[in-house]
Amino acid sequence: MLKFTKEVDAGINICAILAKNNNRQLQAEVLIAKSGLTKPFFLKIVYPLIKNNIISNSRGKDGGYRLKKKPADISIQSIVRCYGDVEIIDCMIEKRCRIRRNCEAISLFSAIRNNIINTLKRTTIKSLLSNSKRRVRISPR
Repeated sequence: MLKFTKEVDAGINICAILAKNNNRQLQAEVLIAKSGLTKPFFLKIVYPLIKNNIISNSRGKDGGYRLKKKPADISIQSIVRCYGDVEIIDCMIEKRCRIRRNCEAISLFSAIRNNIINTLKRTTIKSLLSNSKRRVRISPR
């Protein structure tokens, strides 16, 4: 079963909150309140986003967080990669599967994984927000 972690969900939401606020710098307390995250979990979420140049932070009295790029230039895939990768079956992670050479399903799972990744690459924070009031449509290629 494919399941994105709560870290991925929170990372996407933090970026969406920053984008909705016209990328004005927001203090940690404001982001915590808007996201509903606890402070320790919030800090766990923002560190990989900072490390991967998706958001920036500044310290001090007027410190806070902001997106480093335009929302149209931040793919959901780039956020997902901050917290891991998309794997839909254990043998894709553990290359030591004993039946992999004779597995009839690996090509199916690889194709599904590639479709998911391509959709995440094509979907940006901007497109996510513009579709948030409508049902998100996922079209192949």
